[in-house]
Amino acid sequence: MKKYENIRNQRMERIGHDKLLKSFKKKIETTMIGSLSSFEKYFGEFFDQNQEMHDLYQQARSEILDKGNYQLRNTEAELSNYIVTEKLNEYTFRFDNQTED
Repeated sequence: MKKYENIRNQRMERIGHDKLLKSFKKKIETTMIGSLSSFEKYFGEFFDQNQEMHDLYQQARSEILDKGNYQLRNTEAELSNYIVTEKLNEYTFRFDNQTED
């Protein structure tokens, strides 16, 4: 029975780690892309009208994405220092055998 519990715990740790990492990555990516999208929304026409501004924006965009990807790698490395176990749903049922008179 202990062997099964060990295997199950290892599996839950791997699943928990993978799910948490995926969640973190998605949040960081959404922040990066969403921020760039907002910037393009409000200033995009300036970039279209002026090649120099367009080039500067592309340079800034590249730096933002590089920094975000660097943080993604740091997050993955940091998370490897922890044991993450997926929390299972736990249900408790209570039975009341008393009847009212």
